[in-house]
Amino acid sequence: MSEVPGPLLDSLPPPSHSPARARTCVFDRDDDGGIAWVRGRDGLVQLPELTTDVTASAEGELVEIARHESPHGLSRRFSTRIVLPPDGWEAPAGGQRLGRAAMLASFRRWEVHLDPAALHAIEPDLVGGVEVASGVRLFPLRTPTLPPATHTNCVFVGHRCWVIVDPGSPWPDEQARLLQAVERYAGKYGRPTAIVLTHHHTDHVGGVVSLSERLRLPVWAHPETAARVRFPVSRVFAPAAGALEALDGGPAGWFVGHTPGHAAGHLVLLRPSDGAVVAGDMVASVGTILVDPDDGDLTAYLASLEQMVDWLGSRAAGSLSPVHPAHGDALLDGRERLQGTLRHRRYREHRVHDALSRWDALIEITRDAYADSPGAHPELARRATLSHLLDLERRSLARRESGRWLRQ
Repeated sequence: MSEVPGPLLDSLPPPSHSPARARTCVFDRDDDGGIAWVRGRDGLVQLPELTTDVTASAEGELVEIARHESPHGLSRRFSTRIVLPPDGWEAPAGGQRLGRAAMLASFRRWEVHLDPAALHAIEPDLVGGVEVASGVRLFPLRTPTLPPATHTNCVFVGHRCWVIVDPGSPWPDEQARLLQAVERYAGKYGRPTAIVLTHHHTDHVGGVVSLSERLRLPVWAHPETAARVRFPVSRVFAPAAGALEALDGGPAGWFVGHTPGHAAGHLVLLRPSDGAVVAGDMVASVGTILVDPDDGDLTAYLASLEQMVDWLGSRAAGSLSPVHPAHGDALLDGRERLQGTLRHRRYREHRVHDALSRWDALIEITRDAYADSPGAHPELARRATLSHLLDLERRSLARRESGRWLRQ
């Protein structure tokens, strides 16, 4: 590496997008592995000099040696080109030069955001998946989940003492892919301690038996989840309402909180030191979470969202709270996204309540309440509307009478 200008790692959108944007620039120029990085207010900066350099690659001045692309299941796609720059290339103004160890330390303290390709360039023996917050690695797995999602994130939490959250795929090819990733991660950090479940739904537990039997791992969950699954749960966590319970035996600094609503035994994992959350099905990066009237409770779900906002409320203004949902990308502005989910739910409930002034049949109420969302899945919209009606009924704002819904 000391004989040629080392790789310039440039996080770019697909070639059809212009101008080039970058979260980080990484390059090696000497044996100590120097790194230059640039970060804007929202983590993205315009780099005219870099755009010129990348454009020059068409003339042979830059040589592409590798390409890193985002895993399936993430909504925000990236394609990262790794190229050799020409002799004499200098980092853009505004960069800061750090060694690998210093850069990794800044990432672990959540002082700088590194995209997955940049992190891999700094520490090439990392396993696959996507690590946005230190010690939280997402592995999207194909699962029989609800649209628009097609994947469920299995999450590795921790380093030297770590757990596997929600190995949800029932399909052998995905289970084999996950097992390979677990073995690689274990080769770096040691055996996992346990499998932790956020809740009992099929797309979160489909691979539990296969993985737990293969690696002889215990399963941890809430008592309500343990009562609903068909395999043994060796340890239960039942935090009191509004309280956080230490994840004893798991990674240091992590706690679990009970967030019922989507499911009676839903748990989230939270690290107060940096606001990192493994959120399960409390929030999604695309769309909203269905609270099914058959086994969910919208009243409890809304209260749990408010509780999560409170748990993250001590974060300093402008601080990132990386929330990792079960479906889609990590949400760097997690607290704001939770608040946005609450606002959206209140808005939808207002539309349902308003529709009651014109209609009394569920199908008509649904059509009216979702008139602003013509692309909504009809059956999912119907079930979501029923959840809202049941919530309104609990709050004495609606009532059922002879199969009809009436506004109060």
